[in-house]
Amino acid sequence: MRILVRENSIVGCAKMVSRKVKEGWTPITQIKIDDSMAAYGDIQYVCLMEQPDDPEMLAKRKKGRFNSALGRLD
Repeated sequence: MRILVRENSIVGCAKMVSRKVKEGWTPITQIKIDDSMAAYGDIQYVCLMEQPDDPEMLAKRKKGRFNSALGRLD
């Protein structure tokens, strides 16, 4: 599983990365500037992180799928 850690400052992003490392995530990239929304005055710092998939969680997630129109999707 992969997530994107996103903060407004480089220090805040580094803190979030260190928090995620303590939770078992590993950083894939360095902290980089995301200036895709710079035209609107929003510049953020991002870091891509990865954690191995837990087979039990994947099975539980697949088993518990539900569509309100159709009922349970088993």
